[in-house]
This record gives sequence, structure tokens and C-alpha cells, in this order.
Amino acid sequence: MLRAALTVTLAALVISATHAGPPIARFQSVLGDFDVVLDPEAAPISVSNFAAYANRGDYDNTIIHRSTTGDPLDIQIVQGGGFQLVTTNILPVPADPPIPLEAGLPNSRGTLAMARTSDPDSATSQWYFNVTDNPGLDFNYAVFGQVIGAGMSVVEAIGGVTVYN
Repeated sequence: MLRAALTVTLAALVISATHAGPPIARFQSVLGDFDVVLDPEAAPISVSNFAAYANRGDYDNTIIHRSTTGDPLDIQIVQGGGFQLVTTNILPVPADPPIPLEAGLPNSRGTLAMARTSDPDSATSQWYFNVTDNPGLDFNYAVFGQVIGAGMSVVEAIGGVTVYN
């Protein structure tokens, strides 16, 4: 079932650092733009995978299709990267082969992680932002980025959008 906040669309582009720093992904949404610093040391395969989708334009006009922020007893995430809004149709993002799990960093508030199925090595295009600390997800999902600057206010606003089943 798609639980979509259809009023939010995102585009991500991995920006090459002009200095010897880590790559930055810029997310553009109808609720504001924000940046995420990617961590290729902690999760090199996940960063490379995400950058490939972003740089091909596969994340252009994607939607946040899952938000669990309405249930205080659930994990608090907003998830995207799986579906694009094309005119009035919601279409799946074409998936590359799955990548192996690179679990090492905690699912702390403001981190970006790869979404997957029950198979630990099944992540493809989908990702999620941790809106709060989610220790129950630690070491089961590959965290590969961190929202920087005032970006968490945008992520929280995305989490506050009404969810439609």
C-alpha cells in the first residue's frame, strides 16, 4: 500500500565538493530546499548507489511515499526514492540491482539511510530520513548521510504533511 504525502516532490543532485570534503546532496522540495552531507567512509556502496540514481535524474519529481510521523508509537521516518510523479501518474523509479547492507552508523535524528525489504541486502533506490532517533533501526539499515544546516526544519515539515492511503 502506498502511504503518500503527494504534495511533496523532491529532486536530489549530488554536488561534487570543490574542496577535499565529502559529497553533498541537495534536496529540493515544495516545502524548501536542504542539503545532506554524504558519508562515503561509513557507507561507500550506499553513497555510490544513491549518487548514481541522483545524477541520472531518477530522483527528479519523486514523492515522499511513506511517512510514519503520525503514529507516536512507530518509528519516525519519511521515505522516498521509490516513486515519481509523472503528470498525474505515480510510477516506480526503475531499480538497479540491490546492494549489500552497510550498517554501522546509528539511525539518529537527521540521518539519511537506505530503505530495504526484510532481506538485509535488498536496498535499491529507496531511502528515508530519520525524523527522530530510531534506535530500533540501528545496525539493520545503512545510514549514509546527515542533514546539515537548517534542513531538519524542512524534513520535519515534510513529516507534518497529511498522509493519504
